[in-house]
Amino acid sequence: MSDNEWQQLLAYSAAVFNNCGNFKSFGDTKFVPELPLEKFNAIVRSSYAYQTHARVIDSILSRIDFEIYCEDEPINRIGFPDDRGQTSYYSANVSKDDAKMVDEFC
Repeated sequence: MSDNEWQQLLAYSAAVFNNCGNFKSFGDTKFVPELPLEKFNAIVRSSYAYQTHARVIDSILSRIDFEIYCEDEPINRIGFPDDRGQTSYYSANVSKDDAKMVDEFC
C-alpha cells in the first residue's frame, strides 16, 4: 500500500468516526472511500483484528461493501423511502406521513 492509500483510508476512517457513520452530520449525504474496494479490503485484512477474527470480518465486509461504495439512490442519503432515501431508524415500511402521525400523537 502506498502512503497516499493509507492516508485516504485514514481520512475516511476519521470521517466515519467523527460523523458516527458514513454520512455527513450535515445534509445527511453519504461519503465513500477514495480508494478501490480491493485496496480498502486489503488494508482491513492487514489489521491485527483480522488476524484474530478473519471469519467474522470477512462476513461483515461481504455484507456491507456494496453499501460502503454505492452512491445511487436511495443508499446515497438518509431519509424516508418515499423521499428517495434510506433509514435504519424506522422500519422499511414506515413512510414520512407515518412518522409525522406518530410525532404528533406523542
